[in-house]
Amino acid sequence: MLQAIEREKAEKFRKLQDASRSAQALVEQMLNEGVNADSIKQASEQLNSRWIEFCQLLNERLNWLEYQNNIITFYNQLQQLEQMTTTAENWLKTQPTTTSEATAIKSQLKNCKDEVNRLSVLQPQIERLKIQSIALKEKGQGPMFLDADFVAFTNHFNQVFADMQAREKELQTILDTLPPMRYQETMSTILMWIQQSETKLSVPQVTVTEYEIMEQRLGELQALQNSLQEQQNGLNYLSTTVKEMSRKAPSNISRKYQSEFEEIEGRWKKLCAQLVEHCQKLEEQMAKLRKLQMTKSCSESSQLEGLCKLSTVENSFLEVQV
Repeated sequence: MLQAIEREKAEKFRKLQDASRSAQALVEQMLNEGVNADSIKQASEQLNSRWIEFCQLLNERLNWLEYQNNIITFYNQLQQLEQMTTTAENWLKTQPTTTSEATAIKSQLKNCKDEVNRLSVLQPQIERLKIQSIALKEKGQGPMFLDADFVAFTNHFNQVFADMQAREKELQTILDTLPPMRYQETMSTILMWIQQSETKLSVPQVTVTEYEIMEQRLGELQALQNSLQEQQNGLNYLSTTVKEMSRKAPSNISRKYQSEFEEIEGRWKKLCAQLVEHCQKLEEQMAKLRKLQMTKSCSESSQLEGLCKLSTVENSFLEVQV
C-alpha cells in the first residue's frame, strides 16, 4: 500500500508541475498583453502551498503506517520464534528421563543435538529482533507491552535452550559412562551360571544308603564349588566396574547398576552358602555310613570266628567217638 501511495504521489506531483508551468506561461502572456495576472499568481501559489501541506501530512501518515507495519512484522517474527521454542520445549518434555540402553541413548543424543542446533540458529534472528525492538521503542509510539513481550520471550527461549543443552550434556555423560561390552558379557555369563547352579541345587535330594552314589553326589557338588571359584574373577570385575561407574555416571544410572550387581552378589553368596551346607551334610552322612559299614563288618567277622570254633569242637568230638 505504501508503494502505491508513493507512485500516486509522484504522478500528482508531475501534474502539479505541469499546472505550475502552464500558470507561469499564462502569467507571462497576460503581462505581455498588459493584463493583470495577480489572480493567476495567487491561485498557483495557493496550489503549491496546499501541495506542500498535503505532502507533510502524507509523510506523517506514511511514517505512521510504516511504523505500524514494522510492529506487525516484529510480532509475526516474535510469534514464529516463540512457536519454534515451544516445539523444542515440548519435545524435551516427552523424552524419557532414565535409560541405560546404549542404542536408545545414542538416538536420544542425536535428536537432542539436532534440537540444540536448531535453537542455536535462532539466536542471530533473536538478536536482530532485539535491535528492532530497541528501534521501535526509541520512536516512543509503540505499544507499552512491546518491550515486556520481547523480554518474556527471551527469558523463555534462554530457559529452553539451557535445559536442552543440559539434557545433551547429561546424555553424553551417560553414554560415556556406560559399561563396556566386557561388562555385559561377564554379567550375562555369571547370571547364566548362577541360574544353572540354582537349578541343580533346587532338585529334591533323595536319601540314599549306597556309599558310591553319595560319593558321586559329593564329587558333583565339589565340581560346582570349583566352578564357583572360576567365576570369582568375573564377579570381582563386575564389582570394580560398578564402583568406577558410581564415581562418573549420573545418580539414577549409578543406582541401577548398583542394584543390578547387588542382586547378583546376593544370589552368589547364597549359592556359596548352600554349596558348603550341602557338602558338609553329605560328608557327615558318608562318615556315618562308613562307621555303620565298619561295625557291621566287625560283627560278621565275630560270628564267623564263633562258627569256626564250634566246627572244630564238633570234629574233635566225632574223632573221639570213633
